[in-house]
Amino acid sequence: RSPMGWLKDCEICNEGLCSTVSHSSRIDFCRCRQLYYYRKILGIQARRQMLPETMKFGMIWDKFVSSIYQGDKFKDRFWHMVDALDLSDYGVAKLYALIKAYSVIGMNINRDGFVGCQHEFNYVDNDCKVHGFIDRAYDNHFVETKLSARPDFYHRIHAITSQISTYFLSNEKYEYAIIEAVRVPSLRTGFGKYSGEDSESYMNRIYQDIISRPSYYFPGFNRDEKTFGKKFWRSEFPLEEIKRDFSLISRDIKRATEENAFYQNFMACFVPSQCLYLPICETGAVSDEIYHIKGRGGDSIESD
Repeated sequence: RSPMGWLKDCEICNEGLCSTVSHSSRIDFCRCRQLYYYRKILGIQARRQMLPETMKFGMIWDKFVSSIYQGDKFKDRFWHMVDALDLSDYGVAKLYALIKAYSVIGMNINRDGFVGCQHEFNYVDNDCKVHGFIDRAYDNHFVETKLSARPDFYHRIHAITSQISTYFLSNEKYEYAIIEAVRVPSLRTGFGKYSGEDSESYMNRIYQDIISRPSYYFPGFNRDEKTFGKKFWRSEFPLEEIKRDFSLISRDIKRATEENAFYQNFMACFVPSQCLYLPICETGAVSDEIYHIKGRGGDSIESD
């Protein structure tokens, strides 16, 4: 079963057919089985340049925060990622203003009990193997970073239950989680008195706005402690229920693989936003300019 001619001779890797489940693959399977098939089994991924701008923002922000805790120089990497992602000048202005403000505000860099960024975990529960990466792990808690036009969304338990519960299940020593959700700047430009505003002026205007009201861009900002975000305790999450769901979904995936039951859920094509794989479903073909096969070709934005 293949949606495009050039994939007919592609060997489906054993990794794609394994029983390992991550939070993201679990969500993909629940949202649309055909989405899961394209992404997890065939390994089809949208090229980074074709991703929505908000996703590009999130990728760069994650690297920025990681670089702070790992002691890496970020300036050169920032411009490398900007070029690789083909980010617009005004998109660069938004990110640069956020990064500059974060540094000038002097956010507290907590390294007490710090384990690492993009901390990989694996655990097994009965017949279900779960795998994932935590943005920032500590001895007794973890931190998840988000960059969104609606950061308050990630301060609602309903919105984060699946992901955060998965992380709690990976380590019984985790007592709490902190969600550091940052707001994407949305000041308008290109009309009225800002009709001739260039990207550098736009960046400076955003920067001044962030500095003047940091709690708007960094929800939960504590001016004295120079921290932000919202804390959630382990006891707030239905861990046994999520553990059960992982087991059930793992079995459903195995059965779907055996029966080739990766059907399309038409109700999910435009919810919560247009699916990146919709062009494949509509045309039955895949453009090399839009997609690539995971592990086959240099589409990485990082050399390391």
